[in-house]
Amino acid sequence: MKLSVNKRLDEIVKCYFPNSQKYRLIKELSNNEFLIRTEKGQFVAKEYAPTLSKDRLLFFEWLQNSTNAQMGISPQVVKTRDGNLNVNIGGLNYDLTEFVECKRFRRENVQNRSKFFYEIGSFVGKLHKTFSEIESAGQNIMRSQLYIPPESPSHMIRLLKSYKKARIEENWAEIVKVKIDIVNSYPNGLNQFNKLPKKIVHGDLYMKNILFNKSQKVIGLIDFVQAGMFFRCYEVVRALIQINRFFQNIDINPKHITSYMRGYLQYTYLDEDEVLNMLDFYIYVQASDTSFLDIKTILDGGRENNEYAKYRFNSLQLLYKNRHLLCKAICNAK
Repeated sequence: MKLSVNKRLDEIVKCYFPNSQKYRLIKELSNNEFLIRTEKGQFVAKEYAPTLSKDRLLFFEWLQNSTNAQMGISPQVVKTRDGNLNVNIGGLNYDLTEFVECKRFRRENVQNRSKFFYEIGSFVGKLHKTFSEIESAGQNIMRSQLYIPPESPSHMIRLLKSYKKARIEENWAEIVKVKIDIVNSYPNGLNQFNKLPKKIVHGDLYMKNILFNKSQKVIGLIDFVQAGMFFRCYEVVRALIQINRFFQNIDINPKHITSYMRGYLQYTYLDEDEVLNMLDFYIYVQASDTSFLDIKTILDGGRENNEYAKYRFNSLQLLYKNRHLLCKAICNAK
């Protein structure tokens, strides 16, 4: 296996640095990511699944470079000697991205959480402002890979039937039933939210994809693979939830919501429909989502995956229960 990896890395290095024959494999970051060092610096060579189309790969790499260049953050995807952003070796696509040293700080080191929520809200606002500027330039923007089942809750009713056949424990069926009830509490379903604006979103704004320095200042953003056109207000709430999860909280402090939204609204305008519907829309999408609830994941995903599925469900229940209070906190930021 190691010889195979080294051979592929040899080819990757030659494509990006034709005059450089020397590199060193520093670390295997995961089964498809490798940290290497050349005379030019340190880089992450990443292998992408064959299911990812060439067009999507080129799109999100271009968006990452355009966004990070405009915002003055890192990292950049490196161009090959032929001017491409990725190469195909043995039927698999690879790219090379500059390596950025960042600090994975502990949540206990955040002294002022309200300020931290405000600063991340500001970063998300700046990001969406940059996305709007890129979109207005007239480039062809792909759809995000974020997905809402259009037939919800029909797919969950089918899932319940499959649980019964597979003799899945009743506690999982109870989770799905509650999610169905939440979806049904929005009588117009997805039609209620389809009027909300779609803009470019990152698609996966959570703490591991935001790079920080030792002073807890944002210095970079990675993993644009799900980026594209989607409902912007959904990402605003999703990023907020992920920050809350970083602090290992299920419930959200309304004060932190207001701080986050004030930071965001400094840079990006949300129309009235977005503000009034953003939390309910997030709840609807999460209630419709059956990630981590399919039979294979329940049976083979292990304890960690199952605990995460239950965490998401508990978080959803609290959001739904407290949505009026939390909506008020959002509106207080305006």
